[in-house]
Amino acid sequence: MSQFSFPSVSFSPLLTHQKTIPGALVYTPACTVTMHYTYVNRQPGPVDVWLALPPELPTQRRVRIENMTPTPIEVQPDGWGVNRLAFFRLTPEEALRFDIHADLYYCTYDPVASGADVRLSEEERRYFLRSSPLVRVTDEVRSEARRIVGEVTTPLEQARRLFVHLVTHYRYKWPPAARGSEAMRRSRQGDCGEYSFLYAAWCRALDIPCRVMVGTFAHETLRAHVWNEVFIEGVGWLPVDASVRPPFARLPGLIDLDVRLRLGRQFGRLFDERLVFSIDPDVMLQPPYVDSHPPQCAERSRIADRDFAWGFESLDGAAPYLQPIYIRFDPQTYRLPSRYARLVSAFAAVWPGGIQAKVVPYLGVWWFDDPPTYRLASWALVGGFVLGATGTLLGALDLADLGPLTALGYTLANLIFIQRTGIRWWKLLLLVLFLLDLIVQLARLVAR
Repeated sequence: MSQFSFPSVSFSPLLTHQKTIPGALVYTPACTVTMHYTYVNRQPGPVDVWLALPPELPTQRRVRIENMTPTPIEVQPDGWGVNRLAFFRLTPEEALRFDIHADLYYCTYDPVASGADVRLSEEERRYFLRSSPLVRVTDEVRSEARRIVGEVTTPLEQARRLFVHLVTHYRYKWPPAARGSEAMRRSRQGDCGEYSFLYAAWCRALDIPCRVMVGTFAHETLRAHVWNEVFIEGVGWLPVDASVRPPFARLPGLIDLDVRLRLGRQFGRLFDERLVFSIDPDVMLQPPYVDSHPPQCAERSRIADRDFAWGFESLDGAAPYLQPIYIRFDPQTYRLPSRYARLVSAFAAVWPGGIQAKVVPYLGVWWFDDPPTYRLASWALVGGFVLGATGTLLGALDLADLGPLTALGYTLANLIFIQRTGIRWWKLLLLVLFLLDLIVQLARLVAR
């Protein structure tokens, strides 16, 4: 077993001894995770790869990278000094592989807890207040942010109001039509990345340092995710995730109740296991990224208000984000991934470790060694749905009546689904219907 040591990037808050802001962040151990990663160059020519090395953070500690092949050509901080980057040049069919081990922690803001006074250096403060292609800070954004927070003046309450407004007035959509905070402002819908970009833009517009955490949920395969941390002087980097728990219902009155009972309590909490790959979008790549003219067959997407060819262009030398890699294809030998490769890549999202994991063309594939309890719950979710669907099918064909087992299967599957993905009105409605059906079936069984 080989283990590599990489130079660290010093970019952490300063600690003083005089506490001026009430409350503190409380970190509690969650679990130790192991993640496996593979990216295979399926192109007929060479591919350059910039890899973000997961940082040490209060929520992820003792990060170890093992079994990395090949050895990186060079390892150095990015152009801003925020992330550590490893650079590789892969020949055709060559694979980049490694394992990550890390101790993960939950994080909760406790308004009555005591802790050391935490502050940013001026350099860090300037960086996390900057405007960038994906996180645009303009006069229009400033006016919008001030209108949202109203008369509130403290950074903590301003950040909370921005969170509630974003959760309750914007909708989750994947894939988004375009990426960036401005695209999110215009369409009012996007995925976790767009939620995070816009939240960072609003906070920075109010002179509140905010960063974007690019990573993954620490379970299963390819569960990529993006969220925020907002810096509160005296407290530290407070976690904010506006996309993971949408409103229960968008009806007047009910949405206010939802905010008071549930959504408001999610502000300042990191309540599930996740691993950070890199910090902030618009990562200035080192060694420098040299743009090339993309071939006509190259795929394009709308990023930062421009048509962007992933793997051929940069945002003025920066990668849009590292999750955990950004690549540079050879335009002379580039070949569009085949339909077969795309189909197999889709299976990689649900079947880790197989040959299909080698053909994901742009991000590679990663998967976690899930603990037995999580795997058992996953099997229970699938088994419950299969049991319910089987009972429904047999009943519809008048072949057999499974009685309460059908409703029990659906109820079990829906409960686990809600626990993992959050509650919505339609999930709650289904759960009520399944429970009522279960009660009716049990009553009939007792009556017999």
